[in-house]
Amino acid sequence: MTKNSEIAIVGMGPTGTTLANLLANRGISVSIFEKQETTYPLPRAVHFDGEVMRVFQSIGLASEISEHSLVNKGMLFKDINSNIIIDWSRSQAIGPMGWYESYRFHQPDLENTLRKGLSRFKNVKINYDSEIKKISDNGNDVTIELSSGKTHTSKFLVGCDATTLLYPLMAVSATKYNLLSIVPTRYSVALSDLRLKTPILKPILIPKFRNLILMII
Repeated sequence: MTKNSEIAIVGMGPTGTTLANLLANRGISVSIFEKQETTYPLPRAVHFDGEVMRVFQSIGLASEISEHSLVNKGMLFKDINSNIIIDWSRSQAIGPMGWYESYRFHQPDLENTLRKGLSRFKNVKINYDSEIKKISDNGNDVTIELSSGKTHTSKFLVGCDATTLLYPLMAVSATKYNLLSIVPTRYSVALSDLRLKTPILKPILIPKFRNLILMII
């Protein structure tokens, strides 16, 4: 069967776009499917640490992302009498990752920067307004069927849409961890064949779908 790409990614939030940049930077062909036409205009996540900034550095976007980020000083939690309950101060010195240990960011700006970064790669194809209706995994590759009727085949399918889309397609209606017997793991041996020598994010592998990976986000 002819594959449209080595990796297909569902979801263009921070996780999906970061993964796409990492894979494309390693010469892997990537197709991304996103239901929405534009980034969501309001922030949801607001914080990342120095290790995440190092990941952004590895895809060549640390400077751009720094422009939309603030070094986090931390927080003080006080009671009604101003007694400190929790002192959650954060160091203002460069940490072991080569970056500050805590950052605050505006999610729409971050997502737009990550999406713009994908324009550097010819081996990335972005599919907006794409809703997935069906997943077929034959053990060797994965085929997804879109609401438009079009299909796409890849070696692996990675779900980065907070699982709201892919779990209903897998006929899961109860607690996901119990029903699927999901085993936390690093990247599988098969994924290491795609020249990923070190783990990027922490995925979970689904026994029923051998080539489907859901990213914990």
